[in-house]
Amino acid sequence: MKITNLEFAKTYENEPIITVTVDKSQGYVVDELIKKYDDKAWQIEITRLVEKRSGEANRYLWEICTKLANKIGGDKDSIYLKMLKRYGVGGVLKVPDKCEKEVKQMCDHWEDHEKMEGEEVKYIRFWVGSSKYNTYEMFILLRGLVEEATEAGVDCRTPDEIARMEQLMQAQEDKEEKRKGEK
Repeated sequence: MKITNLEFAKTYENEPIITVTVDKSQGYVVDELIKKYDDKAWQIEITRLVEKRSGEANRYLWEICTKLANKIGGDKDSIYLKMLKRYGVGGVLKVPDKCEKEVKQMCDHWEDHEKMEGEEVKYIRFWVGSSKYNTYEMFILLRGLVEEATEAGVDCRTPDEIARMEQLMQAQEDKEEKRKGEK
């Protein structure tokens, strides 16, 4: 639920008061919550809204993955997975054997990690796909990819950087032509 306003205050007896205002379009959700949980204790977690990574960042990621794959051999998907493993968001899960299949279906990318002898559990290493990243997580992934691609000799300039450079070069050429014409 998206919060439009959050206010903090205290009563005259120094008890904290938190007032949460949500968008009008979500009023029905509040009505349903009140009907269903009015007589029960509540626990609410409030987290900062984090901006999701942009489509432009995603296009740039795949462009550099493709260029790097062409440079060193392989395919863009294997480069992407290699970068996720090095710079992406992920972890290790301890999963009961009976739940292994379901857990693997929930993970974007995974591989078996280890199995401890005598335990009826398995450890699975997983990585979250970049489509679920926020801007900071995407920045970390792109920074690692660009660093590795640059080391391999891949031109990682963005289309905006290339366009700016072309404009500067064109302006310099125009200046030179004008100067030659004045002579």
